[in-house]
Amino acid sequence: MNEVLDLPDVQQPRRARPAVVVLGVAAVAIWGLVAWPLVSTWAAHAGQPAPTAADARVGECFALPGGDPAAVPTDADAVACADPHDGQHFAVGTLDGASYPGDDAVQREATETCTDAALLETLDPAAWDMQVQVYFPTEASWSEGDRAWACAVTADEPWVGSVLAG
Repeated sequence: MNEVLDLPDVQQPRRARPAVVVLGVAAVAIWGLVAWPLVSTWAAHAGQPAPTAADARVGECFALPGGDPAAVPTDADAVACADPHDGQHFAVGTLDGASYPGDDAVQREATETCTDAALLETLDPAAWDMQVQVYFPTEASWSEGDRAWACAVTADEPWVGSVLAG
């Protein structure tokens, strides 16, 4: 015995329009080139206290523990730039104020300084493919007098030489 059943109407899936696909690909490409290096840095240090940058020196090269790009330079060993290294500080400074301005304000000020176009132009073009790392005081370290911030470039593979132009 055969029985004929009425099947519910099934809608055909919509096809993505080519313009939407192109815009999606372009957005992902822009994200990868512009935002991802900064966001990945912040995500790599989420839940960890921000390192103190008080001992960082401009031009100082460092080897990260185990070559781990998620490690922080305060855990790193200073090395000669002529030896293989994972990172180099390119700017350091201190923040002003008696009271802690808040996590967002401290992070914003240090990040804006470290990613300022004029400052980045002082780097050799070899650094342009590296990640910019930004280090700043936490509320706890601020209460102990820490006001230091530092900017560094790091790479997935060790290199030899300085990325400071000139």
